[in-house]
Amino acid sequence: MRFHANNAAWADIHYTINNGPQQNIRMTHNADNSNTYNLGSIPAGATVRYFFTIAQGAGAIDTAWMQFNCCSGGGTSSTPASSSRSSVASSTAPVFTQLVQAEAYTAMSGVQTDATTDGGTGQYVGWIDANDWMAYANITIPTTGSYRIEYRVASPSGATFSSDLNAGSIQLGSVVIGATGGWQNWTTVNQTVTLNAGTYSFGIFAQQAGWNINWFRITKL
Repeated sequence: MRFHANNAAWADIHYTINNGPQQNIRMTHNADNSNTYNLGSIPAGATVRYFFTIAQGAGAIDTAWMQFNCCSGGGTSSTPASSSRSSVASSTAPVFTQLVQAEAYTAMSGVQTDATTDGGTGQYVGWIDANDWMAYANITIPTTGSYRIEYRVASPSGATFSSDLNAGSIQLGSVVIGATGGWQNWTTVNQTVTLNAGTYSFGIFAQQAGWNINWFRITKL
């Protein structure tokens, strides 16, 4: 299954096959300014869910989740991705999702950034000690309801952090990171929360030291 994104400096694809674990991969940038990635052979009839993170100016945008059942031949069709969210066709109703790179904080205490091997390029936030924190302004929740918040993290021995809104005035709860065995052995952990519609400052607070974070994503359930 080959994916193609035009006119972007880079593009990431995030996908699941038959509701398996989510995989996140930086697509190959080509000389003609396109980005491609081949998922390989997909079983006939398999359900593939996916979305793209696509460079736009100095930042990036996420498309909505999309879904298809793979062709009877087992993975020969091509799916395009545009650099405009509204022009990406979907076989299911659009689902709100917002991915935020961890280094894009608007305020922090005690952390540093460094290059990551997760997905090929980019930065992660590390050197995290207990009571360090990052805040991300202007995170907009479009409708009241249940949301899944995913965090791309790594921790040699495991750790715990919490999330909140508006400088801790709304606590969202703690998240446990299991030991991944290395500072750049990445995994995705998540929490499910109920959020009211509105625009917030989103906070991540380190309850324990010894972990890194590459990105987090908020998805409407």
